[in-house]
Amino acid sequence: MLNAENSTGRLLRKALFAPFGASVCVFLLGIVRLLPPPLCAGTVGGYLLATFGLAFSLVLLLGAPIGVVLLLTSLFRRQRREATLLLGFVLILSSLGGYWAGIKGPYLVRELSMKRAAKRGQAIVDAIEAYRLVHRTYPDSLAHLQPKYIAQIPHTGICGYPAFEYSKIEKTGEFYYTGGYEIKIDTSLGALNWDVFVYWPSKNYPDRMYGGEVQRIGDWAYVHE
Repeated sequence: MLNAENSTGRLLRKALFAPFGASVCVFLLGIVRLLPPPLCAGTVGGYLLATFGLAFSLVLLLGAPIGVVLLLTSLFRRQRREATLLLGFVLILSSLGGYWAGIKGPYLVRELSMKRAAKRGQAIVDAIEAYRLVHRTYPDSLAHLQPKYIAQIPHTGICGYPAFEYSKIEKTGEFYYTGGYEIKIDTSLGALNWDVFVYWPSKNYPDRMYGGEVQRIGDWAYVHE
């Protein structure tokens, strides 16, 4: 009897702590590309880690159906019925809780990182507008801003997504919609996701663009693919 109780206790501890331990790993994998330099892995390494983190977070959900099976099984068991029932509940709650902590946590850090990038990108916006006042047009590339309008193109402040990408929009319908140019940061979470962070001078962002929903962050738009 004592051995059975000890065995049940070990199972319950694993069911409670293992998913939460996994969620911590997912959280760390999720933010490894969002840290300011030089605190995180290189771009390629961070990309692989983020992809693994996304896949791992999906594995956490497997605890929920296993817990449901245990709950149903407990209805037909006479021996260790209470332990099986409790184990099922714990596994469901800890798995779902761990999953959301592992996914939602990195998104909160991601939003803070995007705000930091937007502040750094404002120097580019100011330089582009200063260029336009003189030349009556937008620059063809960011290189045309240096060194007169800006000493150097700033880093985004996010080591996994280090570069601001710029594209001039010719005078088409898209020109009037965007305002004439676009500044973009590729903020994909890994091979399973293609998020992007965008600035348009018009600030006329639709509810959906680039195949995803738009979240306004200041004057920028974060597109959730």
